[in-house]
Amino acid sequence: MRRQFDGEGAADVDPAAAMALLREAGATTLVHGHTHRPASDTWPGGFVHHVLSDWDLDHGARAEVLRLTAEGFARMPPGRGSDSR
Repeated sequence: MRRQFDGEGAADVDPAAAMALLREAGATTLVHGHTHRPASDTWPGGFVHHVLSDWDLDHGARAEVLRLTAEGFARMPPGRGSDSR
């Protein structure tokens, strides 16, 4: 029987290393591909970390997009029109 991966044990970024690279680049926000644990975190020093969804359309409503709006980043289902906020 095949077990579905639940995200436990998935690799993630090292916050200290990521913050060092963000400082070097003069950036405050890191967006990266999925680790089966989509989330947004605030790190020390005003840094923000966004992990994208894995787009699993076969097992519930996990698929989402991360959209940059005038108010900041927003998570929403795919296919939402550009005029909806």
